[in-house]
Amino acid sequence: MALPTVIQAAGVTRITLGAGISANVGDLIGHESGNWALADADARIAAQFMAMESVGAAGSLTVCESGILFDSDAPYTAGASQYLSTGPGGH
Repeated sequence: MALPTVIQAAGVTRITLGAGISANVGDLIGHESGNWALADADARIAAQFMAMESVGAAGSLTVCESGILFDSDAPYTAGASQYLSTGPGGH
């Protein structure tokens, strides 16, 4: 199982996740109630960033506004639209 990598990123910055929130490379991040959290379509937390590194709960991490996520194990189709998952942080 290969780890995903973010390449050709733009809008790179650092943020600190809210209490109890951790993230992995490629997770989508949104802002909710004054804190950064995992984006979630069901909870109406819109994706604003993508995690460029993995971090434990309430950690600081590098994120990007846009980029290419390379994951050799992902079931994506090149050029197809991807949508925010109903599960936290997913595509």
